[in-house]
Amino acid sequence: MPKRSYVLLFILGLLVATGAAYLQTNPGYMDAYYYFNGGKQIAFGSGWSEMFLWNYLDDPAGLPHPGFTYWMPLTSLVAAGGIKLFPGAPSAFEAAQVLFILVSALVAPVTAELAYQFSGRKGFGWLAGVLVIFSGFYFPFMTTTDSFSIYMLLGGVFFLVYTRVHRARIEILGYLAGLMHLARADGLLWLGIAGLGVLIDLTRHNEDSLSVRGLLRNGFSKRFLFAGVRIVVAYLVVMFPWYVRNLEVFGSLFPPGGGRTLWVLSYDELFSYPAGQLSPGRWWAAGLGNLLLARGEAFLVNLQTTFASMGVLLPGVLAVLGFWNLRKHRTVRLGLIGLGVLFVFMTVVFPFSGMRGSYFHSGAAFVPLIMAAAPVGIDVLTKASLRRFKTWKDRRIRPFYLGVVVLFVIGFSVVLYFSAVVGLEGDPVMVWNQAEVRYQAVDEVLDRLGAEPTDLVVASNPPGFFIVTGRPAIAIPDGTLEVLLAVSGDYGAEWVLVEPNHPDGLMDFYESPQDAGQLVWMETVAEVHIFRWEGE
Repeated sequence: MPKRSYVLLFILGLLVATGAAYLQTNPGYMDAYYYFNGGKQIAFGSGWSEMFLWNYLDDPAGLPHPGFTYWMPLTSLVAAGGIKLFPGAPSAFEAAQVLFILVSALVAPVTAELAYQFSGRKGFGWLAGVLVIFSGFYFPFMTTTDSFSIYMLLGGVFFLVYTRVHRARIEILGYLAGLMHLARADGLLWLGIAGLGVLIDLTRHNEDSLSVRGLLRNGFSKRFLFAGVRIVVAYLVVMFPWYVRNLEVFGSLFPPGGGRTLWVLSYDELFSYPAGQLSPGRWWAAGLGNLLLARGEAFLVNLQTTFASMGVLLPGVLAVLGFWNLRKHRTVRLGLIGLGVLFVFMTVVFPFSGMRGSYFHSGAAFVPLIMAAAPVGIDVLTKASLRRFKTWKDRRIRPFYLGVVVLFVIGFSVVLYFSAVVGLEGDPVMVWNQAEVRYQAVDEVLDRLGAEPTDLVVASNPPGFFIVTGRPAIAIPDGTLEVLLAVSGDYGAEWVLVEPNHPDGLMDFYESPQDAGQLVWMETVAEVHIFRWEGE
């Protein structure tokens, strides 16, 4: 494709992303608040600690707490870069958004080039670029302080580099795998995907390469080992500083507590207290039937996510046709195997996190590949239609299919954006702003009730509460009122908020608030019950 086309697609992506970011004056939800807080801490030189706890997986001693014990730091580093580069922005969040807008805009030309590599047709590149700009369920979240746009760009570049690896150094895949791991914990899978890519390259011209004889023939094993070492070294160039930091802070390569997520029996158990109850024995005692049932549910939800979210429905169906047509292309083979590995990982190993958003987050890396294959699918569909209906004309049916796909994706994405950001039910407060407005109202009441700025508060969204109010916060735990009382007492909380988003075990307590133990019900504002802790 001409360079002018890539520039125009970038400009189009930049305009659309800027427009999408205009209404987002705050991070919007807990993940984005978390990353934004990390970005502020880094940008303002406040270190890598947090004045909130959003889970208890690592048995935290209290506040401040080391940062990034569950989520990875790259998204916060990007946010910090925006805050540092644009100090004159109206707010720190809007400064942080700038680099996410740029990253989001870069996804379009990368996807266009990938589509052009598949087909050699400029029009296919343009179509793929437009489809990825309006990315359906991802569209509302591309410009907030979350990993979506970063992961989508890194995934697109990964597949593009692999497509042109004969003109690029193989270790670039290692650098990209390192960045993807630095963005998300499951990004470690991409180190394996990079190795698999090398294996595909070395075996595609040798039918018996996977046999013992094939492995010994023509230096195959040596070449694979050499390429693998180069990839791993490149990966470590990116990740080594982070591993050093973990060793200094935690005494291990990985933060403590993360392994406990293997043993949860529901998503809400990520907020269990004490987290030591999450054990293999308890997990297995739940019964094989229940464990399989959960994974069956995750299978259905993740399958829906693959087509509805990652494939934006119609382009996803067309991508299936495109992938079949391109099934001998090594990049398509690698991408489909990688997607399958991620699907299994998020269905079998982490089913609850997978179906509650982790698969959606991680799947962003495959969106450029899916959108690059969709135009090929349109071509396959057009040719099949012309064979089936002899009177149809190519000059009419092809533009018709193109128009339907583009209009559907744009319309679908815009509707999803307004549903997620503005709201479609005439609510006086935009959906995106509801958490901020609610916590501002709570903060005013806490001031009136005599709360000190340093008082510890139990809340459903500790990162968001801390960003909005500046007050330290810990997460409301999963479980009953007894568990809430234990957390509040153990960590010395002065105030407890029971919000509309509360654990199932607190349903009755939320619907009928009253004094309980050391908790004294003070007031209700914005559907939040405010309790004062009056224990010793």
